[in-house]
Amino acid sequence: MADTKRNTERKEPEERQDRSYPVLPVRDTVLFPHAVLPLTVGRESSVQLINSLGEDKTIVVVAQREARVDSPQPLDLFTIGTLAVVHKVVKMPNQSLFVFAEGLDRVHVQEYTQLAPYMTAKVATIGEITARIPTSAYARPTVCSPSTSGTGSIAVRS
Repeated sequence: MADTKRNTERKEPEERQDRSYPVLPVRDTVLFPHAVLPLTVGRESSVQLINSLGEDKTIVVVAQREARVDSPQPLDLFTIGTLAVVHKVVKMPNQSLFVFAEGLDRVHVQEYTQLAPYMTAKVATIGEITARIPTSAYARPTVCSPSTSGTGSIAVRS
């Protein structure tokens, strides 16, 4: 079997700096890193964005603050989004597109560099968030005793 490189290879942060990515605004949807999500793209500007993608199918998916806004501007979008790669595009009969995108990294939108025909922006990658759970939470003692309610159940006290 031939070894081929896929578009999902993670680029190093240095390769992403000083580069603008197309921004795809989405309504009532959040794409998370490492998730694949089907997106319906119907706005004229968003269809142009998807159709303009060449070899590099990397985009930034950003949720809108208000789903009612038909032509979102930078202030209508959240500042945190997801760097994503477009795997497949299916043209629908109603002229919209069905796009399968895979989230790569969480990003912070730093500066919009283009507003028409679609938005592009410079972004900075946000590192993984790790929660620290105190080890005492793992070692909590649990005591089981027969219930005095007469139901035959066991009461658990911690």
